[in-house]
Amino acid sequence: MSLHPLLRDFQADLKCLKANQDKNAKINAKITDANPHLVSLCKGLEAMFQHGLRPNDNVFVLFEVISLEPKREAGMNALVKHIVSEIKKIRTLKTDVGRSRHFFRCCLNNGWLTSLVISLRNWKTIGDWYESDSLLLRSPNESIMSILPDLDLLHFDLHLANRSFLDDSWELPIYNRFELIPGSDLGLMICSFQGKIVVTKVKTYSSAGEDGKVQVGDVIDDLDATPTYGMEPEAIAKIVKKCGKRPLAIGVVKAEKNGKIFPPLKALLEQSSIDLKRLEELMSIRKKWRPNSLMLDDDNNCPSNDGNDEFDPLLEDEEDFRHDIRGGTELLYIGSLKVGNVGDASLLDKAIHRVIHDQKKVHHSVSIHLQELGVKMFCNERGKEVLNYTYPEISACGCCSTDNHYLAFIAGNDLCTMATEFMCHVFYCANQAKARDVISTIAEGFERTQNAV
Repeated sequence: MSLHPLLRDFQADLKCLKANQDKNAKINAKITDANPHLVSLCKGLEAMFQHGLRPNDNVFVLFEVISLEPKREAGMNALVKHIVSEIKKIRTLKTDVGRSRHFFRCCLNNGWLTSLVISLRNWKTIGDWYESDSLLLRSPNESIMSILPDLDLLHFDLHLANRSFLDDSWELPIYNRFELIPGSDLGLMICSFQGKIVVTKVKTYSSAGEDGKVQVGDVIDDLDATPTYGMEPEAIAKIVKKCGKRPLAIGVVKAEKNGKIFPPLKALLEQSSIDLKRLEELMSIRKKWRPNSLMLDDDNNCPSNDGNDEFDPLLEDEEDFRHDIRGGTELLYIGSLKVGNVGDASLLDKAIHRVIHDQKKVHHSVSIHLQELGVKMFCNERGKEVLNYTYPEISACGCCSTDNHYLAFIAGNDLCTMATEFMCHVFYCANQAKARDVISTIAEGFERTQNAV
């Protein structure tokens, strides 16, 4: 008998996952929700467990039945009982489809799938639930058993708190967790739609709005370790007030994914007063200023600028260098590059050259503002803020060693000592002296804030 298409596709997904893991082993050896092949693998896993299952049933119904059986009837009874019990407490999971998906994610994270499959195959009444030709009950070489050894070689680190949309899709939104100092309030205007707390307005200089942590359209998933699903806005305000001035943990489901509104969230946001067209325009603008698909690898064939090719995209003489009306320094933004989990200054030259010689590089006229506590960048065409870093988030800065017209800084996704991912932002300046002044000011800002009490 030939290999079933579901098994064949699952094996292909496993190979892709492993290849991606090997490629990024220096950053993170574990598979996270960011892995581009994870959704396909999870869909395949779900399809294999549903294959040959009694019509109109979901596999979570089977797990519920197992959780009620005496321990002698199923070796996984205690574990399944515990998982099922905890999942049924999650109010955001309203369907057996969503609950089973969260069950599978728990199993992947903890390496429980092999034990689960073996126990299911040995369960004495499994034939009442599955057809004999199902992928669960076929002979080991033709069943789910055949893919388990390869699956066991992979290590998963999935964000299990990101589960609010599993009823709708395996494709999950971006989920962030922050600690805020709220003061009197968070600076958010919120509404409740279908039990979810949606942000409809953000005060510009509030603790939640700082650096775009929380934005219009985002969903507040939990506050101070309390799930917000089903709460009214008044109850949210009470939690914030009770917190006082101590740090408040907040879990946020981001409305934006890949520069667009996360599809399952769009129907929810349509019920609000949010202008979705304007929201997607802002998301599209923000996406332009995120790193491109380039990654700084270990090859030593980095292009170099020998000075023979003159490149002056601003078409300005040094004497014509000007500042915009907001007082910032005008530069040409060339692009950005992910440099991995280390933001060392030794990476600057290589990253600058990679961006300069990338065929997909961009040319955006920007205004960079070097403030007391950090760096802000505005798009001159639209007048919108597109980048915002505090100095402690910047790990390195400098001009290109072979052409001082090019300058760059490397910043992390958190304070440098805590960041797990760094990106290098590259600029062009017609005036080399001004370029050096920008770098000097950023370096001074880092030193000043690093030593501040």
